[in-house]
Amino acid sequence: MHTIFYLHALHVELSSSLDKLHRLIQQYGTAEKAWQRLPKKKVHPQKEWDRLTALHTPIQLIDQANPQYPPVLLELPQPPLLLYCIGNTSLLRKNSIAIVGSRKMTPYGKMVVNDIVPAISRLGFVIVSGLALGIDAAAHTATLLHSGNTIAVLGSSIVPDEVLPRTNAVLAQKILSHGGLLISEHPPGSSTYPHFYPERNRIIAGLAHATVIVEAAEKSGSLITARLAMESNRSVLAVPGSIFSPQSVGTNTLIQRGATPWLSCQSLEDELEYLLNLPENNSKNNVVVTPSIAHTPEEILILSLCTEQPQTIDALVEQTSLQPSIILHTVMQLVLSGALQEIDNQHYLVHNN
Repeated sequence: MHTIFYLHALHVELSSSLDKLHRLIQQYGTAEKAWQRLPKKKVHPQKEWDRLTALHTPIQLIDQANPQYPPVLLELPQPPLLLYCIGNTSLLRKNSIAIVGSRKMTPYGKMVVNDIVPAISRLGFVIVSGLALGIDAAAHTATLLHSGNTIAVLGSSIVPDEVLPRTNAVLAQKILSHGGLLISEHPPGSSTYPHFYPERNRIIAGLAHATVIVEAAEKSGSLITARLAMESNRSVLAVPGSIFSPQSVGTNTLIQRGATPWLSCQSLEDELEYLLNLPENNSKNNVVVTPSIAHTPEEILILSLCTEQPQTIDALVEQTSLQPSIILHTVMQLVLSGALQEIDNQHYLVHNN
């Protein structure tokens, strides 16, 4: 506890500059020595500890010496010194996949998330994301819907009243009530700065054995996560999208630079096959995999357009960059598979079972 006591004090004192905290620990060797050498301290360690333990929401502090600290995080160039956690910390030791993407999620992106999350959950992986608007929130929500396990890595405090973005505070509570986990490097009461989010992204990439980028604009923060994952020799999969969609510029560029294109649930399983033999999963025979419908990008796009209201072939041509012959063929395949139903005269709508 002695180490965590001073680590917490340092995190409160240097909440806006964790990089400086890492340099101090590296220079002086221990949290206590770093604290003692820190000039002009503004906080009192015991008072901060008492304030932490008095919170109504119990927070678990996990440092690198804790058996619950995930070994995969230690592979990062600058692994977190201390994790503030609420929820099921056993998830930190399980194999996980990150799903991240644009805050400006399109119907196509949502359809993709809803297609791949059940497959990943059935393979036994924990789904990690950043609780941001858009793709992140959709990934967490879909995981809960399919009774999977999820970890939300925050760029803010994890105390309920301080979770950001505020619009996802209810989702954060749902994650906890469904046996999930919230984690952060930032102590209760700390302010949030823009540079916290790239720092948060390194934890997402570090926790996950593979990262799936669903949608990303040209300068999306998700591309930082992808880069960090690649630098850590982790698998990166990117979902291809329309060349006319701003939210697909980043993912298409990732594929151009060597990321594995996500084309179907089967291609995802092929990429992750080696993970099925990691110790936690023991063997592929111990993983219950139920059949899933693998949709192509064209099918996902058309399904997303036919979700809310019936569409004709002509209407689909106007709304996409696909050739009419491709649309016609894809629609027929979807009708034959039961994913689409024809209503009225050549109007197509997603079939709800």
